Amino acid sequence: MGLGPNHNIAKTEFINAMRARLEREDKKLGKNMDDDAVKKNMGALAEAVYRIVTVHTDAVSSPQEDPEFWEWMDQTNRWLQELGQWQKGVAQAMDQWAAATPADLQLKAKLAALTQPGNLPEPPSALKGRLS
Repeated sequence: MGLGPNHNIAKTEFINAMRARLEREDKKLGKNMDDDAVKKNMGALAEAVYRIVTVHTDAVSSPQEDPEFWEWMDQTNRWLQELGQWQKGVAQAMDQWAAATPADLQLKAKLAALTQPGNLPEPPSALKGRLS
C-alpha cells in the first residue's frame, strides 16, 4: 500500500494511534478524537509527515541494502554480456558465410540489414527514488 495521493491515510493513522493511546489511559478519552478541532490538528500533523516523506525523503538501494536484487543485477549483466558476445559471433559467422543460392543470398542480405544493438551500457551501482 502506498502513502496515497494526499495526507488522508496519515491523518487516519494519527487519529487511530492517538485514540488508542488515550483509551489506554481512560476509555472515555478516545471520543476526544472525534472533535473537529482535534481532527484538524491531526490533519496538520499528518500533512507535515506526508510532506516530509514524499518531498524530503529518498528511497535508496545499493548492494548493502538489497543484496539479492543487486546479485540479480550482476547475474543479468553477465548474461547480457554473454548474449552480446553470442550476437557478435553470429554476425561474424553470417559475414563470413559464402551464401550461394538465391534464398541464402536473400537471407544473408536481410540479416546484414538488421541494426546492430551496439555496446551494452554500464549497469547502475545504486538506485535513488522518491517515496509515494
